[in-house]
Amino acid sequence: MVDNEEIKSSVKNLEDSMIDYLDYEDEDDENDGYTPSYNHDDVKTAMNYIHEFLEKIEKAENRDEALELVEEYITKLNELNEKCDYEIFETDQREFIGEIFNEAMNLKGFSSPEDEDVTEEWREF
Repeated sequence: MVDNEEIKSSVKNLEDSMIDYLDYEDEDDENDGYTPSYNHDDVKTAMNYIHEFLEKIEKAENRDEALELVEEYITKLNELNEKCDYEIFETDQREFIGEIFNEAMNLKGFSSPEDEDVTEEWREF
């Protein structure tokens, strides 16, 4: 699953986008001096959750078991986002996370319609 090119791309884009925002500095930026409410450790935690989900879903034997994993890991990401004052996951990150979870479900053969977002029921970001 982690070798799937689409998932690898989304995972890399997710991590890069969170780090880019942390490392972004522009003297002409109107938000000069603003410090995000998350740090590199929070990004590492988020990525650990993503990798754990991908490892565990490989072993899921049916859709219900896979959806339990989706709920578990989306809940963990929700809690992390809350801890980070709801700043770690913005629109781009939400889309990357959706791509990762939905593609994992598709690869396992557990998704329904192609436009289904399996994270939507539990996602708060």
